[in-house]
This record gives sequence, C-alpha cells and structure tokens, in this order.
Amino acid sequence: MPDELLEKRNLRGGLTAFVGSELSFVGISEPFTVAAGDEAPHDLTVLISKAAYDRAMLKSVIEIAALLTLLVFFAVGCCLFYTRRYLRPILEDIDHVTVAGGEKGKPIFEELLPISEKMRSHEEAVTALKAERQDAQDRAEQLLGEKLGLEEQVEGMQGQLDDSLAEIRRLAHLGKKELKPADYEKFLKGYAKLSTKELEICEALVSGLSTRQCAEQIGCASSTVDTYRKRVYEKTGIHKVRQLQLCVALMRMEQQESETQKES
Repeated sequence: MPDELLEKRNLRGGLTAFVGSELSFVGISEPFTVAAGDEAPHDLTVLISKAAYDRAMLKSVIEIAALLTLLVFFAVGCCLFYTRRYLRPILEDIDHVTVAGGEKGKPIFEELLPISEKMRSHEEAVTALKAERQDAQDRAEQLLGEKLGLEEQVEGMQGQLDDSLAEIRRLAHLGKKELKPADYEKFLKGYAKLSTKELEICEALVSGLSTRQCAEQIGCASSTVDTYRKRVYEKTGIHKVRQLQLCVALMRMEQQESETQKES
C-alpha cells in the first residue's frame, strides 16, 4: 500500500484512477452494506497497478486488430476458393465452345458469349481482389509495426510525464514547508510580469541548466543569460535557483489542482 494520499480521477467506463507521486492505480468502486440497518453504505474498491492496466489495454487493442485482419483474409480466401473450384472450370469450358466455333469461325453458341464475357470480367475482378488482399496484408503488417512503435513511444512519454509530475509534487510539498507566504505572493506577482525571453530563461534555470547550457539552448551569449537571470531574480524577489524551483513547482501544482476541480 502507498504511504501517501492518492488523487482520485474519474475515467471512462466507470473506472477510477488513483494517482500518487510514486504509485498509481486503476480500479472500480461499488457501494455495499455490511449488515441490515447500516446508516450509510460502504465503498468496496478493487485496484490494479496503472502499468498492468496499460498493458492489458494494449493487448486488447492488438487482439482486436488481429481478429479483424483474420476476418478480412478469411472472406477473401473464400472468394478465391470458390472462383478456382467452380467458376474458372466453367469459364474455360465456355471459352472452348465459343472460341472453337463452327464453320467460317462462327461460334457454335452465340448466346453463350454474354455469359462468357461476364464471367471473364468476374475473374478479372477476383484477380484484382487478390492483389488488393496482398496489399492490405502488407499494409496491415506495416500499420501493426507502426502501432507497436507508437505504443512504445507513448509508454516512454507517459513514464517521463509521470516522473515529471512526481518531481513537481515533491518540490511543491517542500515549497509549502520552506517558502514564506509573503515571498510566494511576491514571486507570483513578479512571475506574471516576466517577458517572453525572461520566461524562457526562468524555465531553463528551473530545469537545472547551467549558464553555458542555457546559452547553447537559447542561442545567445552567456553574458546575455546572466543579464536576464538578474532581471528574473529582481522581478520575482528570488535570488537562488533552489527557491525558484520550489516556487515554480508550487505554482504549477496549484494550477493543476485548479484545472482538475474545474473538470470535475
């Protein structure tokens, strides 16, 4: 069991997510009464880890895609089988009768010509369908490979996002303990007045980049970074990177909580 309070978020299908800085779960809750006469029902919640839930969802999507692909191949295979088994022999017999012809090359059964032409057109359509089936199979394999690659990228990005959120929560928790309310209010007022370039420098400082790294990332001289850093400190009333990180983390946590309350 986690040692911290989990944040509750509603998901689709009646599921509920419980998010923490280190552990996250997905589950479903149902009310129940222990005995007759209970004043209020209790809630029974069954949880699984978020990682296990994501793996199960990915497996389900892949199975559905594979099933649809098999159904398409089965339908096309049936068409090809009946064409080869019944249609092609009849078509060959009709061609033999009409092409051989009677005297002066005139077909023996002229009434069979329309049927022969229709069946020949049908065979050409089946041949084209076979080519389309092969193209669809190749495309399905390509899409499946791309899907797996995208799923891996999404999982990696989700892991990075979870790590970032956990770090923000940790810094915000420390900020509530270490920062004085007056200093934090001064920071908020000054942060709102930062220019675009000053905000860019502020974000780089919060991410832990050095002056040289900031200059390389933004594409300016180190002296320019120092100038903008002084302006950021003057406007926000903060003079240490550590305090700046705590203030920004606390501000983002409050913004996230506000957005969550609006959605709920």
